[in-house]
Amino acid sequence: RSSDLALALSTCTPEDMGLVKQRRIEAIRGQILSKLKLDRLPEVEGEPRPVPDEVMSLYNSTLELIADMQREQPETRDPAAAADEYFAKEVKRFNMIDGNDIPVPCSRHASDPIFRFNASSLRESITSKPLLHRAELRILQLKSSVYQRTEQRVELFQCNGMSRYVSSKFVMSAVEEDQWLSFDVTEVVKTWIDGKDDIESFKLSLACSCNGTEDFKFKFSGVSKKRGDMGPLSTKSQSLPHLMVISTPAERADHLQNSRRKRAAVDIEYCHGTDRKS
Repeated sequence: RSSDLALALSTCTPEDMGLVKQRRIEAIRGQILSKLKLDRLPEVEGEPRPVPDEVMSLYNSTLELIADMQREQPETRDPAAAADEYFAKEVKRFNMIDGNDIPVPCSRHASDPIFRFNASSLRESITSKPLLHRAELRILQLKSSVYQRTEQRVELFQCNGMSRYVSSKFVMSAVEEDQWLSFDVTEVVKTWIDGKDDIESFKLSLACSCNGTEDFKFKFSGVSKKRGDMGPLSTKSQSLPHLMVISTPAERADHLQNSRRKRAAVDIEYCHGTDRKS
């Protein structure tokens, strides 16, 4: 049978991926302890300290971002290579900045919110486009209990001299709980990395508001509905519109390439050795 023939022709013994994953976790744990100059896990005395809100916000946002990516792209790659890439990447958050005194760099209706970001800071963190894997703009829609629920189509634009369409989605006017609206802005952020402007912006508009008479029927955290600009900075930082960016630090990118070469060499040697024994 074809299955028996394929098995007979195979020269590599399949590995237990569960064991491989466990070894990898142990290796990473050892590396962390080594960097901290510890030979074992520390013993915590007294009550554990509360986790800062900023850390919890980044952690929760990271979980949501990973879940979104898994839904969009089911895992089909080599598990070992995927694990290498996962541990090499890092997630960073860039909050929208207060830019009420900065001129709006594109045309808009009075109610269109503008989201400004410090592109210079992002550029310092991610030095080249190949290091960027994904970037999402996340905006918190506040819960609302309006009498009549309606659906509005919103469009996101890059706002830089002119309005360049990025993405769109339908949003319900009434939601029982606060919820995050996410837009994939990876390609736009890549242009920021090559750019020189200190401040870059996005604009959110209603799809069917050509005459500017229709208004948003829902509210965003950190945005003043009247002006379409950022509201007072008293809003908690974890609720502000922000960019979630997944990237590979330059030093880890070099290590990842070396790791791939070594693993490929080991696989070739292992298969050849198995072939000689058979």
